[in-house]
Amino acid sequence: EYFLDKDREHYHLLAYLSTKFDNELIIDLGTHRGTSALALSYNKTNKVITYDVREFRGGIVHNINDIPENIEWKIKNIMDDDAFSDRENLLKSKLIFLDTAHEGDFEYDVYKYLKNGSYKGILVLDDIHFNGKMKDFWEKIDTTKYDVTHLGHSIESSGTGLVDFSGEVEEIE
Repeated sequence: EYFLDKDREHYHLLAYLSTKFDNELIIDLGTHRGTSALALSYNKTNKVITYDVREFRGGIVHNINDIPENIEWKIKNIMDDDAFSDRENLLKSKLIFLDTAHEGDFEYDVYKYLKNGSYKGILVLDDIHFNGKMKDFWEKIDTTKYDVTHLGHSIESSGTGLVDFSGEVEEIE
């Protein structure tokens, strides 16, 4: 129920987006406590691979009796040289959620990799208004993008962004 509550964070949006794909690969960059991976695993036909640079401890995942079998947990930096095969998974996925250190550099590296690799999916970004570095990163994006803070974070100062590499997102008012 935590990630389906529309008044909390962006988890309800992630769960909803997972229902728009069937039998696809979804990537979660920045596992932290595992909540976004749980939301993305809502549609059990999809496979979710979640990455973080360190193993998480605690969090919502440890309070759940049955962790969904459609989640794979990996401890590594997907942009490191030794993570080439994992990095290729980014280009194969239909949906990527990026919620990492909020410094802008890593986020921009992922964005450039997707753009240069002719990615054809959707990138959801957390905390696009969080600080100056994230605001600068958001402004540098020249692919079709949407500020969906009203659908994601309930806190305006954090923000949620959606970058449409697929050309299939339709904005409905």
